[in-house]
Amino acid sequence: MFEIDTTSKQLIKLQRQLKELLKPNDKAHLFPLCGKCMGNRKADGAGQVTWPERFYYY
Repeated sequence: MFEIDTTSKQLIKLQRQLKELLKPNDKAHLFPLCGKCMGNRKADGAGQVTWPERFYYY
């Protein structure tokens, strides 16, 4: 699972690129995160976890 901070234009480009890479039986799920979801995220693991000051998710 990946979380990305992207603009609308970048998201459209990413969707096009995914479409080219995915095989017929592959799936990619894209989920927009609302402000409440962003605030409730949890992170774990090695290294320092930081969150951007502002979020723009489309």
